[in-house]
Amino acid sequence: MNPIIRRTLPRSVRTLLTDIGPKDEWPEEAEDAGAASRDGILLPGRGASSGQKEFITQASADGKLSKVCMLCNCKPACYTCPRCNLHYCGVACYRSPDHSVCSEEFYKEAVFEELKNMAATDQEGKKKMHEILLGLRQKAQVTNGGMESVLREAGVEQDGGVEAVELLSRLAELQESEEDSMGEIETITRTLEEIGDQKADEEPSESVARNLSELDLDKLSEEELWALLDNGEKEKFTGLLRRGALGGLIPVWRPWWEEHDEAGRTLVELLEGGVQNPDQQVNKSKDKTASSAVSAVPAIFAQIPKLSSLCPNPSPLVCYSVINALYCYTFTLQLLNGDADSLLFEFCDTMLTLSEALSSSKVFNSAQQAIHSGETLIFRGGYLHKQESHATDLAVEATAHVLTGRDKEDATGYILAALSQIRSALSRARASLSKKGEEGAKRQKYFLASKKCEFLQAWTLDHSRRTRGLALELWNEHSQRARRRKSVEETKMLVAESFKKGKRKVHGTLIQELN
Repeated sequence: MNPIIRRTLPRSVRTLLTDIGPKDEWPEEAEDAGAASRDGILLPGRGASSGQKEFITQASADGKLSKVCMLCNCKPACYTCPRCNLHYCGVACYRSPDHSVCSEEFYKEAVFEELKNMAATDQEGKKKMHEILLGLRQKAQVTNGGMESVLREAGVEQDGGVEAVELLSRLAELQESEEDSMGEIETITRTLEEIGDQKADEEPSESVARNLSELDLDKLSEEELWALLDNGEKEKFTGLLRRGALGGLIPVWRPWWEEHDEAGRTLVELLEGGVQNPDQQVNKSKDKTASSAVSAVPAIFAQIPKLSSLCPNPSPLVCYSVINALYCYTFTLQLLNGDADSLLFEFCDTMLTLSEALSSSKVFNSAQQAIHSGETLIFRGGYLHKQESHATDLAVEATAHVLTGRDKEDATGYILAALSQIRSALSRARASLSKKGEEGAKRQKYFLASKKCEFLQAWTLDHSRRTRGLALELWNEHSQRARRRKSVEETKMLVAESFKKGKRKVHGTLIQELN
């Protein structure tokens, strides 16, 4: 250095220029210091003053300056695309439309790679399953009981799958041997497909039954129940509805009043068309035994008031009100297939619509009039289909069964049980209704009908002998209807046969011109 210049420089500046030793860090007080004056020279501060913008970005770890994202142009770039070497800040910019060419290609390669790995995994799984089946077959050949014993020892739930495992193990053995046995392989494959189809038909119904058993169906609406079914079940249900085959899915309810005596023998039997063949009688008894079990007899109310406390001098025509109520009761219960509990309001409303003895103060003069009243309302209300035209005759027979009773010693038990079920249904329906508005009027209607049932029960207890005469009248009415129905059917058959044979030919001239 020029000695002249060296002499003219202040000592502090000369030390700053000549001291080239490394410094670990600046003193803490110097970092926040602003401009300082030393030896008459103003030195700039080493810290960035507030409010001033830094024009030089901080150096990165590798000594290079960090770059700005080339997609959003606002954030520092942290990543570099391996395809186009574009610098970007994050996932949002990588997925942006400006970079869609690379990102879509990247996702496509990722999917293909995953599928390739899955294919390799499937091949490994197939190979492992192949080895397991061969091992099971070899073990079954040296075990007493065969494959069934092997599966039982392994603790595997069989559920009828022993045949399928045997077929699969045999198929694995054939594939391992590489022999020309295509015929046997096709046979095994076809059998396995049939077993799979059977399982597919059984499993949905079991799963539906299991799902439905876990639900409270009474609290679900029709829309919610429909939503529980899958598309296949909905199509199957719609097909059954279209063909009218839904009735075959519901077991036919067998009325409790058809049982008489302790052994279930019917007290009154109608013999039509002479004596039956003994073989026919045996077949008929087998069919009856195979039918659904008889439903339980309804419980009788324990507290039935005496008739004298309700009416000292009842009319002798009250007995026909009993017939009318029982006739409408048996018809309604058979119409609902015996389900009076879940169809409570429908049962009560139908009963009161058909029975004028319970819904009004009408008096009947004979058993035929009491039956005709209910029968007329049945036809008028459209409760019958064309295929059920004889349902009213069945209701007459059912009423005769109820009036007959279980046996001679308990002639009134069935009458009291039927009236008790009506009372119980009306009371439960009434309890769930409000006391105001339309529900209040309906509630009062149910109450009056329930009191009439109570009165008819009291009358029945005091007139047990009269009920036997009523039963004979009803059986006589039923036999007359059966004979008329049989005569009509025979006439229809004769007319149909005459049409088939062409006997209905017109002889002579139908129209003759007169001069």
